[in-house]
Amino acid sequence: MAKYVLSRFFQMGVVFLLFLVLSYILFDAIPGNAFQSLLLNPSLPDYAYDQVVELYGLNEPLLTRIQNYVINFFKGILVILIFNFLKLL
Repeated sequence: MAKYVLSRFFQMGVVFLLFLVLSYILFDAIPGNAFQSLLLNPSLPDYAYDQVVELYGLNEPLLTRIQNYVINFFKGILVILIFNFLKLL
């Protein structure tokens, strides 16, 4: 029984990781990016858009961005879980 439960948890983890990666790839496939609206502001200097893109890592390769997304996702979850646990004490 324990072997079955462990295998199901492993499968759940694999499916969750696949979900994270595929959802990021789908959002990345949308034309443009979240900061293209900055280009519509005429008072913004030309280099500001490039600085924002570099700041958020949108100029890095796709595999690097996916890796950063998954790592930061789990870091964020751990911080929230620890914070909520400490509030309960």
